[in-house]
Amino acid sequence: MNRFNTRILITALSLIVSVVAKAQTTIDGIRYILNSKTLEATVTHLGENHFSNPNPKYTAASINIPSEVKHENKTYKVTAIGSFAFYECFDVKTIKLPNTITFIDKNAFESCTGLTSINIPSSVKKIEYGAFSYCQSLTSIIIPEGVTTIADQTFIYCESLTSVVLPSTITYITPQSFLHCDKLKSVITKSPTPIAMYNNTFEVYGELHVPAGTKDAYSKAPIWKKFTIIEDSETTGIDNIPSPITQHPTPIFTLSGQSLSAPRKGVNIINGKKVVIK
Repeated sequence: MNRFNTRILITALSLIVSVVAKAQTTIDGIRYILNSKTLEATVTHLGENHFSNPNPKYTAASINIPSEVKHENKTYKVTAIGSFAFYECFDVKTIKLPNTITFIDKNAFESCTGLTSINIPSSVKKIEYGAFSYCQSLTSIIIPEGVTTIADQTFIYCESLTSVVLPSTITYITPQSFLHCDKLKSVITKSPTPIAMYNNTFEVYGELHVPAGTKDAYSKAPIWKKFTIIEDSETTGIDNIPSPITQHPTPIFTLSGQSLSAPRKGVNIINGKKVVIK
């Protein structure tokens, strides 16, 4: 067999292996791409070809992604939300992600205009371009520790977004990440040094809560100095509120980004601010 035919055979075998390794299945209304080699699953859109056939879409008001799924006697860990997985899923209001998700691909939740609440678990390390763009009902977001970059247009046109929490691991925020977030009042950063970014990263400049001892650095940093800078104590701006708190109309999260149905003892993020429950 000559070299040319050998290459053709190798290419064909590679394609066969790829098809075998990655199957698709729908379980409890959620569609997954399954990798039989790594035993990992990626949440994908319902349509076979998203761009030429974008329907059907997810229509449940509340979606709870499991940490693992089973298919043909194999167990797959759910590790990623695929590109355009929930694109234009207008009816979805709340999404809960498991602590096995490490990757949110490009435009994963773009134009989920009814989405009001989603947790980004502490396991997530990378969020791609436009992942939450045009989520016009999303009010608050917590980026977990471990994420180093906020990609282009990640939250562009999130018109109801009022609060954002940035982790200490963030080193760079790309252009237009928070452009047209006109109601953004509060940004909490845990980074001890001002994060690199561009002039068109933010549309408005409200309160910026910075770690103790860093106000001077942020006050001199390009762009960050446009904010009203508030240097928090070692507990980073925690308000002391007596327990119990019986009702909260806004989403409640832990410091790591886990969604809570009610405040619990310790530090909670309520309406974008840190609150300690005794």
